Amino acid sequence: MNRARSPVAALVRLVKRAIGMRTVPGIDYLGLYRAKVISQNADFTKMDVLPDDTRIAGGTVPLKHGLPGATVQVAQGAYVLLGWEGGNPKAPYAVPSWESGASVTKLVL
Repeated sequence: MNRARSPVAALVRLVKRAIGMRTVPGIDYLGLYRAKVISQNADFTKMDVLPDDTRIAGGTVPLKHGLPGATVQVAQGAYVLLGWEGGNPKAPYAVPSWESGASVTKLVL
């Protein structure tokens, strides 16, 4: 049986549409994807990103870094990892990638 045409797959699509979840075929919303930092807001809590994967739209996302009460400034042009809270396409976030060339320019504790 073709899974894409199965009754269960149709029901899942119907439920996602009903609650407003829009998905992109082939994107794993529980995974992380590289994205370039375009800019960061003044309080360093959100940033504009442009994903490497062209199927994913860029936009403004919150920055998560695991340091409660701290702020992190990430260099423009650096890479972060883009993910989604609990696999929800409506809840994107970014985390520093810490890969070679990625740079944090300011850390306030």
